[in-house]
Amino acid sequence: MGVTPGELLAAVRSGEVVPFVGAGLSVSVDRTLFPGWKELVQALADKTIDEKLDASKIAQAIAQGKLEDAAQHALDGLGKKLFGGVVVDKFGKGWNDAVNADLSAVSALWRLRPPVVITTNYDSVLTWPWDVRPSLPLGVASARPTPVYNDDPAELASLAQHTDREHPRVWHLHGAVSRTDTVVLARSQYDALYPQAGADPSLAVTRLRDFIAGRTLLFVGYSLEDELVMRQVQRVLELTKGYASKSYVLAKKDAIDPKTAFKDLNTQVMEFEDFGLPLIERLQAIRVEAWPDEPLRPEAVSRDGFQGLWNDLFARLRGVACAPADVGEAFAAAKPDDVARIECRGDGVSLLYTAIAQVARYCVGRDGRHPLVRFLGGVVPALREEHRASVQEWLDAAMPELASAPHEAAARAPAGPAYVLVRVAEDEDAGPQHWDVEAWVDCGAGMTALFADRFAAGDFQGVTDRLALRLIQERVARPETTVAFLLPRAWLCHPVHGLAPTPEQVPEPPLGKRHRVVVRSLERTRSPRARALLDQAWQRWMAEGGAPLDLTDSDLAGGANLERGVWLRAPDSEHPALLQTVADGESTCVVLEPGSDEWPPDSKALDTLLQAGVPVVLWVRKKGEVDLRQTARDALAQVPLHDLPQRICDWRKQSHEPLGLTLLYDDADRMPPHGSDYSIDRRTNDG
Repeated sequence: MGVTPGELLAAVRSGEVVPFVGAGLSVSVDRTLFPGWKELVQALADKTIDEKLDASKIAQAIAQGKLEDAAQHALDGLGKKLFGGVVVDKFGKGWNDAVNADLSAVSALWRLRPPVVITTNYDSVLTWPWDVRPSLPLGVASARPTPVYNDDPAELASLAQHTDREHPRVWHLHGAVSRTDTVVLARSQYDALYPQAGADPSLAVTRLRDFIAGRTLLFVGYSLEDELVMRQVQRVLELTKGYASKSYVLAKKDAIDPKTAFKDLNTQVMEFEDFGLPLIERLQAIRVEAWPDEPLRPEAVSRDGFQGLWNDLFARLRGVACAPADVGEAFAAAKPDDVARIECRGDGVSLLYTAIAQVARYCVGRDGRHPLVRFLGGVVPALREEHRASVQEWLDAAMPELASAPHEAAARAPAGPAYVLVRVAEDEDAGPQHWDVEAWVDCGAGMTALFADRFAAGDFQGVTDRLALRLIQERVARPETTVAFLLPRAWLCHPVHGLAPTPEQVPEPPLGKRHRVVVRSLERTRSPRARALLDQAWQRWMAEGGAPLDLTDSDLAGGANLERGVWLRAPDSEHPALLQTVADGESTCVVLEPGSDEWPPDSKALDTLLQAGVPVVLWVRKKGEVDLRQTARDALAQVPLHDLPQRICDWRKQSHEPLGLTLLYDDADRMPPHGSDYSIDRRTNDG
């Protein structure tokens, strides 16, 4: 993002900047609300057909790209009343019609505090921020802008002297739906407003020249890839040449050539990356640079001893842009129960500050975390990269002061692996139709609860989506992250290793480039004997320094040493003697290979291995045409146990076939918390 030219900043500070607003600003509010030029002219053609009139000339002009001529044919056929009715139908929508309206760009423009804004738009979007009561956007004028039309000589004449920033005006240069007789769309209407060379200028053009004399134009919301729009901008620049001190055009990157566009018209192109947040942040940057000592402030936030934290946070948020929906969703997940939801539309920046003020009043939330930490943690993934890093840095620095326990700050330290444990059990009250699901995360300072909720039995996707969202909110973004599922043995056949968050529900989970999934038997963790055997096997392996694995084929198991690892085929698994040999041999790892059929979920081998305390069982649940045994042997040989989950993950990723692998992996140091006061919340998962 480039530095704003000093001449433009001076004009903003003095009130001499004149924003010249095009349709792009209205489109940024809601892309589906208003039609484009071609859609509008086509609507006029459809109306002509509805009225049983000849629309052939309109269709021909549209096909040739002569939209002004097409509109002229429609005006000639329909007359002013019906013609204006189509414009009202397409552009007469108000704030209440925009269910998902994002006014962030419009509010960012008004934060430049211009006394007058000129627009070629017919709609009333520029006044919508004043309809969002009682949440008037931060930093804008308190009075609703007054519209000015081209057929009012007195109003036009007074614009040159209008400098009141608290009572701004909007000049509808091409007319407005509130006065359809002022609309400029057809060829004759354009010719009347912009006379040909040598003809006397129109009243509007004369007043335009008078008004901008010595002022600075700032073009915003013009898609300069559109030839018709380019002609409009060119017209204004040529007509006002020698009057305005300088003009600036905010344009999408690479849309025009800054070196050749508007040649000899004293104009500078200022690029932004794309429409949406980049455009909003570009407008925000102009304001920040114009008034560096006047940061936006929400309603008062008071908490003794933390004023330095608030000042630092607001300083970091000065140039931030955020979509209203993202703020609303993060707020709903973080707010205390007695706080009402905030509306997920309007100005995202103002909503962000409002939400901060709402949750900052509370010391800690129900789960022991400060609501402000949870809220900002939910907002961070929606920010652009440079702001994401800044806000996350603030969270890391503020955690020791805001956390209710020391381990919460340590859990968010910037380094170290993360371990996520998810326990899925049948609901003791509701029976097998529902699951009780608890999840914890350990970033090196002990297990911390993520959530506890009830899900419909079999809803692994819902569990995964909920988990991903909570990890995003808690900013678990470690380079090494393992996700372990504790499941009842009968459910181990579920393909949990292939689950992924639903894209439309949550963004990609911040678990590094690849996250590792392992599955553990829930019964195993509940059996004192099994846990004792497991702990003994684990401690032996740890005492050996995490020795690498070395698989022995069960075909050769006669008198072989089975202490490291064994490859078992399905037929072998039902041989009690071999299973006992594996158990007695204190094996570290067993790989279960499918025979002619996949492993049945009630396999005796699975029971034996789980009860024998074998730390790792790799269940190969799907056959492939590749040499599965050799591939697995190459992947697992000489692998330290703690690297096994990542190796299995990489193996699946590199395979040409979707090999079904479930790693039944036990780490005696990674058991669910005992005596935890974090009990299942008996609410439905959508409650």
